[in-house]
Amino acid sequence: MTVEKLPPNEFIVKVRRGRIDRPVYMKRRAVMIFNRDQKDITFSYDNCCTILKAKLISQVPWSPPRGCTLRFMSDTRNEEEMILEFESHEKLMEAFSILKSKYLERSQFVFSTELHSGRGLHTTNVENRMERPTDDEAPPMAVESRRSRVKKR
Repeated sequence: MTVEKLPPNEFIVKVRRGRIDRPVYMKRRAVMIFNRDQKDITFSYDNCCTILKAKLISQVPWSPPRGCTLRFMSDTRNEEEMILEFESHEKLMEAFSILKSKYLERSQFVFSTELHSGRGLHTTNVENRMERPTDDEAPPMAVESRRSRVKKR
């Protein structure tokens, strides 16, 4: 994608949208526009536009995703899923920050301990993973001492 200069509330994205039971693999290029007055998001395509009501969005990851892709439920009533691919991680972070601070309520997010419905997607919390060292990260002597303690019991 080429980088275009847009106002702060607009982003160029590639959009995939479809029902969970019938996924759509085709990506459509759009300009994503945050409409602050109506609390909705407009996706402007070449020949049409789609207005997404913020109150219908759910299962947005609480922690920002890595990479350039954001996946969430765009319409819970019709079980529609939306996948947005941004130009860069920085652009995703800008849009994610706007969504989190001005458009969505806490109940619309999914946390690392909860699963998405549908395809079993879930978010991961990098901090939790980093805090717990695995046996591979522990020095060999520490692993041996743990094993010997287990044998003595």
